[in-house]
Amino acid sequence: MKHTLRVACAMVVVVLAGLGPTRVGAAGDAVTALGPGAVRFDLSHDAMLPLFVTATDSVVIGQSNGAGCDFPSRLRGVRGGGPQGEMTLAVNNDTCRALVRAGSLAALPPGPPEASGGSQVSHPSPAAPGGAGPCSSVEDRIWQTDPVNIYVTWTKNTLNWCYDYSVVTSCGETDDSYWFTPSGWYRIDGPLGSCAKADSQDMVGREYLYVGNDTFFCGETAHTRTSYSYNEAWGNYYGAFWDSSNYSTWGACSNLLSWHHTVSGGPTQ
Repeated sequence: MKHTLRVACAMVVVVLAGLGPTRVGAAGDAVTALGPGAVRFDLSHDAMLPLFVTATDSVVIGQSNGAGCDFPSRLRGVRGGGPQGEMTLAVNNDTCRALVRAGSLAALPPGPPEASGGSQVSHPSPAAPGGAGPCSSVEDRIWQTDPVNIYVTWTKNTLNWCYDYSVVTSCGETDDSYWFTPSGWYRIDGPLGSCAKADSQDMVGREYLYVGNDTFFCGETAHTRTSYSYNEAWGNYYGAFWDSSNYSTWGACSNLLSWHHTVSGGPTQ
């Protein structure tokens, strides 16, 4: 199937947390706009890249956390439509700028294969949906791949909630986490998951994971750390859903890891 990639080629959009888009220059200068030392990833074998149906490329500005960069991620689901996604094409952890492709996907890319030797942990919530009226589900996935396109860290946060078109009535949350142990990744903290009523009209499912690698392939004797804090999947009183997440990575090899993110969902009853 042929997919048409509609990339904004006249201008690059810079997205600032809490601010609207700002035009900054030609798309051909996108990586240059990240600043000296930016790294463009080799994504020739990436599983998600060929799934984009429509997309735009933007320069996203994160915030320094002292050790590395925190990047915001905001995806809005399409009821009755396909999954939405974004992925990092290039990054500069000195300037906390990343070139990100975002848009609609033909399908969700496969998750990490269990046979690859990683570790998975699931935490189903005891608070399963049981409210009156219709119910829906939203699934939020965020992961990293290394230069040989191996899933090195991966999280999936699923919120199930019910509503009656005036208020939300109940929720349940399930989270799955993975880290690739053969290349040295291990769990430091988490995974933790929960669901809660943010207010009378919104439910939120949260997931937290903190992992590290002390023997990573880049050949430097230094720690690499990744934090998912938090992945948030949201649903409201009339069935709309979206994501509001933050993730960060730091250490000697952090600029070699490409971030990926998808959100999908819809009615379940």
